[in-house]
Amino acid sequence: MKKKKVAIIGAGISGLTAALYLKRANIPFEVFEKTAEVGGRMKSELVEGLIVDHGFQIFLTSYPEALSVVNYADLEFTPLTKGFTLCKNKKKYFLEYPNGRYRNVFNMLRYPFMDIKSLWNMAKIVVYLRSTSLKKIFSQKDIPTHKFLKNRGLSDDFISHTLQPFLKGIFLENNLETSSKVFQYVLKMMLSGSIVVPTNGMGAIPKQLYKNIGTNYFHFFKSLEKIENENLYFEDGYTTSADFVIDTRPKTFQKKAHQNSLFVFMTPNKVLKSCELAVFENNPLGISNLVQFSNLYVNSRDVEYIGISVNNKVSESNKLDSKKILEYITNYFDTTDWKWIKTHHIPYGLNNQEQVNYSYKKEIMAQKEKTYLAGDWNLYGSTNAAIHSGKCAAEAIIRRVNTNI
Repeated sequence: MKKKKVAIIGAGISGLTAALYLKRANIPFEVFEKTAEVGGRMKSELVEGLIVDHGFQIFLTSYPEALSVVNYADLEFTPLTKGFTLCKNKKKYFLEYPNGRYRNVFNMLRYPFMDIKSLWNMAKIVVYLRSTSLKKIFSQKDIPTHKFLKNRGLSDDFISHTLQPFLKGIFLENNLETSSKVFQYVLKMMLSGSIVVPTNGMGAIPKQLYKNIGTNYFHFFKSLEKIENENLYFEDGYTTSADFVIDTRPKTFQKKAHQNSLFVFMTPNKVLKSCELAVFENNPLGISNLVQFSNLYVNSRDVEYIGISVNNKVSESNKLDSKKILEYITNYFDTTDWKWIKTHHIPYGLNNQEQVNYSYKKEIMAQKEKTYLAGDWNLYGSTNAAIHSGKCAAEAIIRRVNTNI
């Protein structure tokens, strides 16, 4: 009997995960990627001797799905420092990550936007999350994160001046409308493990999967045009056939996406001395955070590389460019010697996460009889969700192949 063949559309984390599970099950497959490399949104590049990620991304070692596909030892993780710089009202404050491990509480209480009641209530959230399962967290009703925090007794000042600047860089939206289930998930993962980046950049994760799968399974520069029955037609005229399709393209989900842009600068002077990240209060340009890549990765040159992330929903209306960014950043850092290098626009940064799911249900995953969806777009924005979705799509096909359905 001829073995069933699977076509995977997209070589991001979910597509790579699906490929790995299919390979383990000895089911034939091919991966079609429209760009020149694997990774999707999780990419790194070498810019004049320094690794630069496409946006500020982190990896949480406690992701439950990651251990089944990612070899942690081979990645040589670099842990992030314990906190970040908050830029507010032309002043800078050092804060610890909001994971309940506050070691400098009394120092932080000197800040005008801090209060002991909010810190205490934040600690209670931490205690609750330590003992609460992910399944229970995601069984809750979807409510905006800002409403959840307010209901838990955190003051407006504490939310808007500490949590909001940090979280908007994770949610890619400025008003904390993202479901509180996502906030609780992220915080629980931070509590359960370490905040790290691979020594060779975030792009090292998909590259590891690519290597473990085998390069001969992949076709690059292949943009899918349409699927008709078992036939796949690509924009360059290439055609093939498959018994099953796993589609990881974000546009397939027909959901509103949060866009994001990364502006990369070079400077001879160190900008952040005690941490890798600076976050910003809400501003007209939508600037979310600043990451000093040369604090994260080995630097082969005597210069510093800075990445500034912008939530595009605000910035597009202002026709944002590097000059406007520097004008704003000058309120906090000396940008005299900064030189703009490049800009990455990420049209599908994250899906709208006002309503989220924890796992792939059959009605979400199966688009057509033999076409399955994968990707974190209908779950929650996370590497863990992307891995989970790829695994679920592959396992659904494996079950059908094994039962000859």
